[in-house]
Order: sequence, then C-alpha cells, then structure tokens
Amino acid sequence: MGRRKYRRLLIFLLVIVIFNFFKIIFITDNTIYIINISYMPKTEFITGYQYFNGFFMYKKFDIEKNALLKFNSIGIPYFINLSNEISIKKTENNIFIFYEKNIHRFKIEDFTFKSQIPINIIELTNIIKFLKNIYMTIPKNLLILKTQYKQSFFVPENTIFIRQDDIKNGIFIHELSHYTFGYLIKRKSKNDIWPEIICEAIRLKYLSIYDNNLYNKIISKKEDVPSQTYSQILKYPLLLKKLNTFIFKLKNKYTNSQLSDQDFFEFYSYFERGENN
Repeated sequence: MGRRKYRRLLIFLLVIVIFNFFKIIFITDNTIYIINISYMPKTEFITGYQYFNGFFMYKKFDIEKNALLKFNSIGIPYFINLSNEISIKKTENNIFIFYEKNIHRFKIEDFTFKSQIPINIIELTNIIKFLKNIYMTIPKNLLILKTQYKQSFFVPENTIFIRQDDIKNGIFIHELSHYTFGYLIKRKSKNDIWPEIICEAIRLKYLSIYDNNLYNKIISKKEDVPSQTYSQILKYPLLLKKLNTFIFKLKNKYTNSQLSDQDFFEFYSYFERGENN
C-alpha cells in the first residue's frame, strides 16, 4: 500500500510539472484557443482593436486578420494549427505571430517584403534609398502586417504591425528604424525613450524631403505638446540637421550593445560640442 501511495503521489507531481511546462494553442481560420495551466499564467494578446494583458488558464480569441501572442510564464507552447489560412511565426522574447497566408510579396534590390497592405513600390524604394543614405540597417526580409490597434509597432527582428493610415504619414519609416535603434542597439531599460527620439527624427527628416507640408504640421503639433515622448525630438535640433553624421557615429560606437537614456544624452552633448567647434 505504501508503494502505491508513493507511486500516485509521484504521478500527481509529474502531472503538475507537465501542466506547468506545456501550453496548448489550437488555431482555426478565425479563432485561437489557449490552454495555459501553469503557475502565474500571464499572457499578452493583440488582434484587431483588442489588447489583453492578464492571467488566465483558458481563453478564446477571435482573430482579426492577424494576432500577436506573448507568454510571460514558463512553459513550452504546443501549437495545433487546424487552419489552412493561418501561418505561425516565432520571434524573440517568446512572442508568436499568427497571420493570413494570403499576402502581397515583392522584392526591391536585395530586400524581400511580405505585406498585408498594398504599398506603393516607388514610395518603398524612396524609403530604402533614404535609409541607406543615412547609414541605417534594414532587415533583408520584412513582414508587414495590418493592425487596427491604437498604434503601429515593431516586433524584433523583422515584423511591423502597421495601421493603414501610418503608411503615408511616416510612421512606417519610424517603426522600420527600430530595427537599428531598439534591436541592433538595445535599450538598457524598458523605460528608455532614446530609440523613440531617434526614430522620430528619422521620420521627420524623411517627411521634410518627401512631404514638407506634413512635416510642418507635425512639428507644429509637437510644439503644442512639448512634454510628449515623441516631442522630445525638439530638444535635439542637430538630429535633424546632421542626422546622417550622428547615426554613423552612434552606430560605430554602440551597435550590438545596450544604450541608456543617460548614454544617449552624453553622446548627443559630445556630438553637439564637436559640431559647434
């Protein structure tokens, strides 16, 4: 009898361990079912207008064209894809992306793009040319997914969730710039804002060349809300005047390393003194 009790206890503990180390995700054409029976099962999920960040052991989400899933607890995800329409992509930091296979594919030079949004080839060619001229690094393969979420965002290392309107207003180039400033050169702290300042400078510089009227409108709005994160670019005028030189020097010093806001402020001050002498 003692051995049987010991065996039952061992099996019970083994079941607990298994449940804590495995997550099961069922995917259909329109729905994701998540079973996450683990300790502190915190999960983030974005699709369409929805954003969920919380704890659950079972949840069902309707997919609106694509979705992003991130587990913030230990465990190995196991996917059962019952859809012929949905592809699954794993990125860094335990992030999983689900997107429709029906997608536009095109090449420009040696870059390959897959996009859920039709993009003007001339406009995309201008973006690539501009970024190359200011010494930016661009991922060779880029996945561009449509979102209705409150903001567009970049998922390392080569996926951009973009709102339809953000293709034309420069935010697409801002998010693409996060491949260099945010991925190749990383933040030391999640609260560091220096990548947003530089990427917004790149966006504004691009608009000043290709859509000067929109550039002036955006600058005017930033002057009305100077405390807003993206308005901080107004404190660093040399980023717009000497953008290519600044990026070249910053990349040479910090590529494949981490940068804090304090590091950025000190680098900018040093750069400013050099340009003013």
